[in-house]
Amino acid sequence: KNLGLSPEPVWFFLNVENLSEQHQRYWWTFYTHADTIIIYQQQDIGWVASDSLFRGSPMDERKVKHRAPTYDVLLPNGKNVNYLVKIFNPRHTQNAFVSITTPISHLLWERDFYWTIGNFIGIFLLTGIVSFTLGFITRERIFFIFFAYMLAVSVLSLYNELMTPIVSQVFVFDFLQRMHPLPLSLIATSLNFYIVDYIFRKPVRTKVLKALKVINTGSLTIGIFLLCIYMFSAEYIHSGQLLFLIGWYSLIICIFISIFITALKIVVLSFKHHEPYYGTAFLLLIVIVNPATYYLNYSGILSFYDITYPNYFYWLVAAEFVFITILIGWRYKKNIGEKHRLQMDLTQRELSVRDEERRQIARDLHDDLGATINAIRLLVTNSYPEDKRLIETVTVASYDLRVFYNKFSFKTIDNPLRENIKKLIQLHSSYGDIKFN
Repeated sequence: KNLGLSPEPVWFFLNVENLSEQHQRYWWTFYTHADTIIIYQQQDIGWVASDSLFRGSPMDERKVKHRAPTYDVLLPNGKNVNYLVKIFNPRHTQNAFVSITTPISHLLWERDFYWTIGNFIGIFLLTGIVSFTLGFITRERIFFIFFAYMLAVSVLSLYNELMTPIVSQVFVFDFLQRMHPLPLSLIATSLNFYIVDYIFRKPVRTKVLKALKVINTGSLTIGIFLLCIYMFSAEYIHSGQLLFLIGWYSLIICIFISIFITALKIVVLSFKHHEPYYGTAFLLLIVIVNPATYYLNYSGILSFYDITYPNYFYWLVAAEFVFITILIGWRYKKNIGEKHRLQMDLTQRELSVRDEERRQIARDLHDDLGATINAIRLLVTNSYPEDKRLIETVTVASYDLRVFYNKFSFKTIDNPLRENIKKLIQLHSSYGDIKFN
């Protein structure tokens, strides 16, 4: 049961009796995010501390190699024992699950747990890495956003499922331990907004959508900012401080705001683009299945479903990721086609402008320079009729100008190449003693 936030420790009492005819060993496991758990056993002299369990210790340093704090209990036959547990959990909700079973039963259950939940988290991480690689290759920002989204979900799952102690690298383990799932949930939910923005890529600029984007960016900034503060000052803050409570409830409010504005944007864009079918499916996944509702349920803040294993919620989350991945791939392919079409249109316009410039230059030369040469030819013909070489030179210049005009204006001329070369040879041969052939 969720007892809410409390900077003070919570006490838990257990009375257990071994009714069998032989000694029994049990593992008493506490599925909680508590920092420290102190176990007291009642003896003749009173309550005596028998063990201390720490969430911040890696699995290799624990007495019982388990992802959750676990106390090894040995009960003689016919023995009745009273235990008192002191749970320090100053930065999370006082929400815990307790299990006491034999080590064999416990390990068999944990084996199935690792095969299911561990595989899901591994697939999430692998999908994020593939998305990052695609982003590096294609230079598309959406793939980096989806990578950040998958990474946030993977870290959130590792943290909620108490799987961070299995990390063997000390630096990575310490880094994960300093995370807090509440700002991580807000960051992941805010990133969903940008994924929706990419999927409905057609630009629709309205004041409402601009306002929604500003609000979501603000929520994302708050999540990143408070997560950084928590990572650097986790030892000095607790739920008994006013600033901690302000940050806590601000994050919860921002989560609901982010979910609401993302859902609102899906509705608006679905109707704007006349694409309500996948918009409706996307809306249901965003509202019902998202990292924020996953955390809020696990922490006991809002109970949407009973936490059981196999956890069908993970199947829904996986379905959401598959659906989003398909939509991103579909939109990326469509964007590539649109970019190719726009590039072809731009190239065609550039060629058309270039051709028109060439024709304009040809017309200017034909109309201005051509008229001048024709005037000179007429003057030379009338004034110097006996100078055949001068008349022929002016005539060839007029002809060359016409050829130049035809080339620039993409027109063909009737005279074949052989005749043009022959005329040039005759012209230059008439200038002196040197004959060309």
